[in-house]
Amino acid sequence: MRAWAAVGLALSVGCGGGDPESISSDAFLEDYPAAYCQLQQTCYPERFNDLFDADMQSCLETARQPVERALGDGSCDFDGVLAAECVAWVDGLDCESWEANEEDTCSTRTICGE
Repeated sequence: MRAWAAVGLALSVGCGGGDPESISSDAFLEDYPAAYCQLQQTCYPERFNDLFDADMQSCLETARQPVERALGDGSCDFDGVLAAECVAWVDGLDCESWEANEEDTCSTRTICGE
């Protein structure tokens, strides 16, 4: 599967004042793939089966790879606030509000900076 498309996100999560929460790269690498893969499996089971051979672990590993690789090679200036917003956004999606081809949902460029 190709890397997530490099497209910035304009996210608005929640209401009220205060600074947005921040999460660690470890939390992002656990939470985002889990939410993304669950959406794939639930909303588009045929696509999930085709892309990941019906294997949740394969999906999780594939979803982690772009950011994990960027962190590993030092090219990622990880933004914990954008990562938290991304995870909250994905957690709030359902099958009607998410399109299967939204591979830029939480792009590496968004999370790691340009």
